[in-house]
Amino acid sequence: MDRKLILFQGDSITDAGRNRNIKEANSSLGHGFVTMLAGKIGSEYPWIDVMNKGVGGNRIADIYGRWQEDTLNIKFDMLSFLSGINDIGFGIRMGIGSDAKRFEFIYDRMIYEAVESHPNAVIVLGQPFILRKNLTNTVYFTEWKNDIYVDWNIWSSEMKRRGEIIQKISEKYHTMYVPFWDMLIKAQERIPVEQLTLDCIHLTAAGNYILAQTWWDMTKKLLKNWADV
Repeated sequence: MDRKLILFQGDSITDAGRNRNIKEANSSLGHGFVTMLAGKIGSEYPWIDVMNKGVGGNRIADIYGRWQEDTLNIKFDMLSFLSGINDIGFGIRMGIGSDAKRFEFIYDRMIYEAVESHPNAVIVLGQPFILRKNLTNTVYFTEWKNDIYVDWNIWSSEMKRRGEIIQKISEKYHTMYVPFWDMLIKAQERIPVEQLTLDCIHLTAAGNYILAQTWWDMTKKLLKNWADV
């Protein structure tokens, strides 16, 4: 059976401390949801390779700046892309993010290029997310203090808009849309938010597992079809 490659792209949620000096697939994929998925995928479909090219701190323009080298030049069979929080955070906190209009413009161009360069590949677009956790008296009470918790309506409305943009682009290019935020919200019906996120943005092992399970549930039929071909 021919080997296939799933490429994960995005910011720190995807990066999750991966070793960027290692270029091979299936190794040093970080401590986040990508590694959890690589274990699941590799154990069930050992002919599918997983590669992680996420870079922490990247805004949409930063990712586009390396899109050719880190995405389009790679012969992937599936591209999974998650981005959104840094443009909001950098915008609110420092005025150097992309607003919703610019975010949509760049994101659309990136997916257009991915579709054009890899017409037979599957593209999976993840819904970005943010969680409301009170950071007072935690080690994550940083220079930004508790701005996400205090200004939740601002942050969440911006994030909702990014999700709507990505869903619209997903429909435009007939890609798969994974509702990460929706599932993290649903998880809070049984799991306290403190057990899902470290700092409102980055996730605990439980939070990452929910991402991995959501991604798997959305793609498992496709992966099985690959195996049956």
